[in-house]
Amino acid sequence: MHKNNRARSFTVGEDGKLIDMEVFIGETPAAVQATIRKEVGTGSIEGITKVFEDDGHSFEVEIIRDTKTRTFTVDEPGKLLTVQFFFAETPLPVQQTISKMFGGSKLGEITEVFEDGETNFQVEINPDTKSRLVSIDLKGNLVSQAESVELSATPAAVRATIKDLLKDGKLGTLLKTIEDEEVAYEVEFKRGDKSESVTIGADGKVNP
Repeated sequence: MHKNNRARSFTVGEDGKLIDMEVFIGETPAAVQATIRKEVGTGSIEGITKVFEDDGHSFEVEIIRDTKTRTFTVDEPGKLLTVQFFFAETPLPVQQTISKMFGGSKLGEITEVFEDGETNFQVEINPDTKSRLVSIDLKGNLVSQAESVELSATPAAVRATIKDLLKDGKLGTLLKTIEDEEVAYEVEFKRGDKSESVTIGADGKVNP
């Protein structure tokens, strides 16, 4: 759309809710502006998207720095949530783990994630085929991994629970996750224009 002599885009869900909207830096909170300018440095801003979430808003920023396009995410108070990295820019222990465990795989986006006082790198493995998302800490330890699976590839107990919960709904995404050597399945159900997500243990029990 065009408003105030500026063109911008936005996304609307099937339920009519506004999902995100393109904004300009002067339209963001002062704390967000400060974080953006610090992260951009000598680069340039390509676009800012305000994402509307149930627990608040966040801002996805695309920039060009050192001739490379990259993105980062900032929350409403101005805290940096995620930053896109390239392989050679990651810490050496992270590079070594990626090379050792996934050396023959195609790498997708690498994102540094700041959450609960911890910093991990999330790496997309084989994004064009059977995508897997792995999380590696600063010391190179594999923290968790998640990959899309077919319903037929889940244990019988998990399939039974999914079919019981599904009822008249439709199955959305189905992810197999491994964290601290514990396997679980993150399942999305769709009923009409509403989505619901649950986590099911390998024993078929729904996790609280």
